[in-house]
Amino acid sequence: MLAACWLHACQAFSQQLVSFYFPGILLPKEELQAAADMCKAAGTWLVLDNTYEDFVYEGREHHSVAGPNVVSLFSFSKAYGMMGWRVGYIAYPGQQVLADIRAQDCCLRDQLLKVQDTIAICPSQLSQHMALAALQQGGSYVQDAIAALSHNRALIADALSPLGTEGHGWVGGEGAIYFWAKLPDCFSTPPATNKKTSAATRQEPSITENKHNPPTSSTSSSSQPTGNSATDEDVVAWLIRQHGVCVIPGSACGVPGYIRVAFANLTPAKCEVAAGRLKAGLKELISLQQLPKS
Repeated sequence: MLAACWLHACQAFSQQLVSFYFPGILLPKEELQAAADMCKAAGTWLVLDNTYEDFVYEGREHHSVAGPNVVSLFSFSKAYGMMGWRVGYIAYPGQQVLADIRAQDCCLRDQLLKVQDTIAICPSQLSQHMALAALQQGGSYVQDAIAALSHNRALIADALSPLGTEGHGWVGGEGAIYFWAKLPDCFSTPPATNKKTSAATRQEPSITENKHNPPTSSTSSSSQPTGNSATDEDVVAWLIRQHGVCVIPGSACGVPGYIRVAFANLTPAKCEVAAGRLKAGLKELISLQQLPKS
C-alpha cells in the first residue's frame, strides 16, 4: 500500500494537508480508505484529485472515498475535452458531517465561499451550458474517446522497454494519460536549481515492491554513476535535439531522475512515429552511459 506507507514513512501528519501525485497509477479503494483514515486520525485534510476519473483501461476502475476530512476535486477539462473552458467542482464534507465529529472550529464551507467570492473571474455562462450538456450526453462519448487511446498507450509502453518492465523501470498507464519512467542512475543528477527541493521531495518509503511502487530501473545495476553530471532535463533536451521527441523531466514534477511520458493528443499514426523515436532514443541513451557534450 504505497500511499499509506508513504504517509507513515514521511510522517506527513505534521502537515495540515496531504495530496497524492502518482501519474497514471490507480490507487485501490482499500488504500485510499486507509490513507483517509490515517489523515482523519491525525486531523489532516486529504485532497483527492479526480480529474482523470474516466480515464481507465483494461477493465480497471477508478475509486474515490469520502470522509469528514476528505476534499475531492473534479474537472470537465480532460474527459469532456473542455480544456480552457474552466469548469470544475469541489466535493467536501457538509457542516452537519463536521458537527458530528465535533469539528466546530472548522467552517470549511464558509472558507471556500470566501475564496470563491474574492476571485474576480468565474466560468462563463457558455462554459456552464457546455458542462451541463456534457453531463446530459452521458458517458458514451467519453468511453469511446478514451477507448481510442488504447493503441497509443500500448505503443508508448513498448517504447519505454529499454528502461525495463512494468514495475521495474516504469509504471503508469493504468489511468490518466501518462507513464512514469526511471532513468539510469548516471542520468539522475538533480538540477542545480532544484537540489534543495528535490532532496526533500524524493524521500521514498522502503516497502515491498509491487506495481504501485516507484519504479526501479532494470538497467541501473550496469549504469552506475560514471562521473557524468547529466540531469533528467539534459536527457529531455538531448531527446529533442537528437531524436525529435519530447517528454517531461521528472524534476519538473519534483522528482529528478525520472521522465513523464504522455500518450494522448496524438493520432495513432503520429504516435507510432513518436514511439519509434522515443524507443530509439532510449536505446541509444542506455548504450551511451553519458551524454555527449553539445
